Amino acid sequence: MTFGKTGSHVSMIISFVVFVTFIVFLFFILQPALNVGDEKDALLDSIETSLLGYLSSELNTISIKSNQAGNCVQLSGLEGVSSSLIVKNANGDVLNYDWISAGNLKIENDGVNKFFKIYESYAISPQETSIGSCTPVEYTFGLIKTEEKIFEKNILDAMTLYQTNYDQLRQNIGLVTGDFGFDFVYENGTILSKGESAQTAGVSTKQSSFNYLDANLNNLQGNMVIKTW
Repeated sequence: MTFGKTGSHVSMIISFVVFVTFIVFLFFILQPALNVGDEKDALLDSIETSLLGYLSSELNTISIKSNQAGNCVQLSGLEGVSSSLIVKNANGDVLNYDWISAGNLKIENDGVNKFFKIYESYAISPQETSIGSCTPVEYTFGLIKTEEKIFEKNILDAMTLYQTNYDQLRQNIGLVTGDFGFDFVYENGTILSKGESAQTAGVSTKQSSFNYLDANLNNLQGNMVIKTW
């Protein structure tokens, strides 16, 4: 009986050793793949941070109240404001404007509105129109703020640069290793894609959701699928 118990213990020890050996063997077999996966995840995180930062631009918002309304009002003395503007009324409607000279702005109005918001950013394409005579008005500043926003224009420009000068875009976002592509998904589901459309093997992806501003500064929800291989 004693011999039988000893044999049983030996069998258990051997089984345990075999099991541990198998686990160690699996670890060494799978470790390179696990490391590669971790490296790809870290690279995707880095690309996401850099790319979203690259697609962002500074947006200055200036709230103004004029002392009178009119079909056209002229604001003078807007120091430090460039012509890359969008002007909206109290209802958020985009208004036509004419940038006369530095700091002087004509705005088409409805004859009633006295409240204006001026949005300025290098990511805004100037949309000036020619406007005739306007009534100069006195005005007071309200809230003035500066924010970092992702612009549709920056996304489209990045996609164009991807197509025309991929190496420059890699440099712009600080990518020193690996290749990448990205899909931009509009709020309405339309997809714009750049990179590795014919490649399927060895591609790692990450989805990122964010708000972006369209050409009229409407705040919309978008998605980015970032790919690396």
